[in-house]
Amino acid sequence: MAKAKKEVNEIFDEKQDKRTLTQRIVNITLWVVLLTWMAICTIDFILVRTERNTIMTFSNQRIEYDDGYVLRRTGLGYRVYYYHRDSYRGIDFGPFWLANASEKADKEAN
Repeated sequence: MAKAKKEVNEIFDEKQDKRTLTQRIVNITLWVVLLTWMAICTIDFILVRTERNTIMTFSNQRIEYDDGYVLRRTGLGYRVYYYHRDSYRGIDFGPFWLANASEKADKEAN
């Protein structure tokens, strides 16, 4: 009886070791992905603040207006707006749901 119990415990320990190893691999992978994403966001934020182009851009869109244009660049979870209008100038960096501020300014002016 003791021998069977010992074998069951050994099998259980092996399963625990495999599960623990898998959990560690998943945990390390998620941390690496998170830290890489944070580094990319930080680098792109610094580049925007120094008025240079971002590194990770998935889409570039140019929106034309009568008094100029707005460049919208979408990256990994964030958007950057470059406003080149007579009525509104500046740069916005924010989450992907960030709206075009110059359109809001136009609506408020009218």
